[in-house]
Amino acid sequence: MKSESFFDGSGNLVARVVDFDSIQKGVFFHSEKIDTLQIATSSYGSGERVQNHTHKMLERNIQTTSEVLIILKGDGLLKIFDKDRKISHEINFGSSQIISLFGGSHGLEFSESTTLIEIKQGPYMSEFEDKIKW
Repeated sequence: MKSESFFDGSGNLVARVVDFDSIQKGVFFHSEKIDTLQIATSSYGSGERVQNHTHKMLERNIQTTSEVLIILKGDGLLKIFDKDRKISHEINFGSSQIISLFGGSHGLEFSESTTLIEIKQGPYMSEFEDKIKW
């Protein structure tokens, strides 16, 4: 399974891109235990099951908004910016990829019609409270 991580100048994780067109049997975590989002890929055969379970109530202190983009169709360019709003990474993306964004600044440019699913941590305040655009 191909995945690639991107870091800022201080060594902080800012993005991870996972290709899911080669998912193998079983469960594989692409994230580190300390990441604010845990990303795993998995594949199961007919008749297999994931045991019934409940996640325990745990207090977590998360101050940044992480998000996941699941690219279903299309492609484009993801730009990651440093704290001075200068481009630190330009990442080409396409269908069958998962992009995890961990804080920081980013923008997307689409080179063809693109369909994606975006997942963020909540609760959502408002665009005014949540984002600084430029």
